[in-house]
Amino acid sequence: MPAHPPPARQGTYSTASGLKEHIIHALELAKSDLEAKHQKANFVRIIMRFPQIRAVFDRLKAIHAKCDDNGDGRISAEEVTAAMAELMNDGRAKGRASIKLDFVKRSLSISEVDEAEETKGE
Repeated sequence: MPAHPPPARQGTYSTASGLKEHIIHALELAKSDLEAKHQKANFVRIIMRFPQIRAVFDRLKAIHAKCDDNGDGRISAEEVTAAMAELMNDGRAKGRASIKLDFVKRSLSISEVDEAEETKGE
């Protein structure tokens, strides 16, 4: 089994490249360990060992569950619109009128037009 030397600079979690080095090293170690046990390396299983990443995945799953009103596992345009309206209204000052779904729908359709125009220009 090939040796996996630790990253050159210890304690470099504060930089993107340093953190990347440590994550790659940890993934290589986990993969080697699983292969030594004749088990297949599973990226999700390995990555979920990182508590911060697991917390982000858990938060995304919770947000998805909250937005998926009908529980079909997909977020429809209507569900996105309702979620965005809720988010936009959460930070509104007292006394201000709430943002209506039609405003959010128009905003989303404008961004779709902008995206289509950007794609045409490429």
